[in-house]
Amino acid sequence: MNYRCRTAGSTARLVGCLVLGILGNGCISDNRPEPEMRFRGDYTHGHEVDTFCPTLTAQCYWLDPQTPATIRDQLSSYSDTAPGSPYAASCLVVAAEVDDESPRTGFAADYDGLIRLEKVYGACEQTTLVTQGDVSHRRWVAAFPKRFPAALTPELDFGQRIGSGVFVSGNDGCREFTAVFVLRGTVAEFTELESGPTGCLTEDEKPAFDPGEPFEPMLSPEHRLTLKTANGNVRFDLSDWVR
Repeated sequence: MNYRCRTAGSTARLVGCLVLGILGNGCISDNRPEPEMRFRGDYTHGHEVDTFCPTLTAQCYWLDPQTPATIRDQLSSYSDTAPGSPYAASCLVVAAEVDDESPRTGFAADYDGLIRLEKVYGACEQTTLVTQGDVSHRRWVAAFPKRFPAALTPELDFGQRIGSGVFVSGNDGCREFTAVFVLRGTVAEFTELESGPTGCLTEDEKPAFDPGEPFEPMLSPEHRLTLKTANGNVRFDLSDWVR
């Protein structure tokens, strides 16, 4: 298991992490990709229109002039083939940064801010990639509790966004935990992980996944969230508190 140092916490915890770094795998290095903010939304391009509107919000952003030419070429390929009117929207999954503070002029002044696209992952219907907006304020419960030998039914309850991540509380089948869910390309992880005592008291009871290890999250059109882990897939069904 990988061990992560935390800047906050007791001196003993920090010393323990340093010791583990000497004796074992150590604290995770920072040679991984930076966490990214990902959006699912509609891109529209046309005369005096160049916007991206995230699906799960009421906001729309004007494409930042600093968006790289390679990204603009990708966007053009989608908008040129979008069925319907010349202003037909293309639903895309992208990695981007939102700027709602810089002054805007012209048509951009009528929108909620600028958005600088950093990567286009593909059309919404052609990718299973998860965005922060797909999971925020949603509760997911493991889809196979009857054949899962654990003390708890695994679940994930996502809350507010924190920077480029999302706060999450839940359990792995044995321990309850809180963390921040972050995306790094096709991989995700739970950072700032804090776990409670185990509820699994027999050898037959095991966690469904290790929240301390990276995983690949996938989202199906049926609102099913799958965590692809080194030890197998864990499937969750959407079970919102309020529908």
